[in-house]
Amino acid sequence: MKNNIMILLFIFLFNNNLYASSAIEDKFTAIQKIYFPKLNLRVPVSDLKKLPKFTDKLDALAFEVSKQKHFNSKNEKATAGLILIYDAMFNMNIVIGITENKLILADYIKYRSYANPHVSENEELQARLQYVITELREALELRPDDHRIDSWIAANKMQAQKIKTGKISQRSKTALLNSISARPSFNLWTAILGLHNQPPESNQALLAAAKNFVDAADQGKDPCTLHPSDCISSWKAPFNFQASVTELGDVFFQQAEYYLAKGDVKKAMMLTGYAAGTYKQLFKPKRVKLTEQWPDYSALTIRKKQLKDLQKQIVPKENLSWLYPT
Repeated sequence: MKNNIMILLFIFLFNNNLYASSAIEDKFTAIQKIYFPKLNLRVPVSDLKKLPKFTDKLDALAFEVSKQKHFNSKNEKATAGLILIYDAMFNMNIVIGITENKLILADYIKYRSYANPHVSENEELQARLQYVITELREALELRPDDHRIDSWIAANKMQAQKIKTGKISQRSKTALLNSISARPSFNLWTAILGLHNQPPESNQALLAAAKNFVDAADQGKDPCTLHPSDCISSWKAPFNFQASVTELGDVFFQQAEYYLAKGDVKKAMMLTGYAAGTYKQLFKPKRVKLTEQWPDYSALTIRKKQLKDLQKQIVPKENLSWLYPT
């Protein structure tokens, strides 16, 4: 009799878990369809006002997943981890929006406060980032082979430190940079986005990582071959390739400016070559049409002109024909 009860209890838990997972997956599918456009904070204020309610809905789904301790398959477990990632990264984006004065913290506290009442805005933001870090650690347990999470945890720790102290320590920079090797085709860009506002002289390790990435690709060892989806555009991010290539080129461009100002013409010239070669990928025949449709295309054309102007300070004008097609 006892064995029969245990069997029935197991069947109930198993089936109940299936039901719960199916319901959660259905909710997640519905959220996925509208998730990515909501990451864009350069939209009308009326759209931004809808974000707190959406964030609360996403948080609630993540909470359901966190409560679920049993999964019926590896795929189900991975999906649960992905839901936590979606929630974590959305909340990180909200915190960044608040620090950049694009969003208002009070609008989000109405739904949920992560710190004790009456604390400062900075303390609330730190608590929110700690929630993000905790979620990402849970996600890593569910998706142990997803090494993008390594860089997200490091980036959020760095962001939390910046909010708390107003600066970034070398230790937190190193942690972010060390995450690159786990998945260069993704984590390099997490590092670029996290460190792009740092002074060029303190970003030499980032420059080395960017150069290693380009050199490996040129030598037939393209890191993108391991995770092709990291390096292409998709319906989720239709201009992912354009944005990623521009951000990579900017690493070289900013360092070229820095070394030219220092008087190191040889290194500045080498770096302008890396920048030009990187940006040039966007103007290959198979990509130029989509590049011209990119919402940030005007910024890219400005960057091209700035690079040409910088190059003119280094080499004679007649040697510039290789830089870009006319």
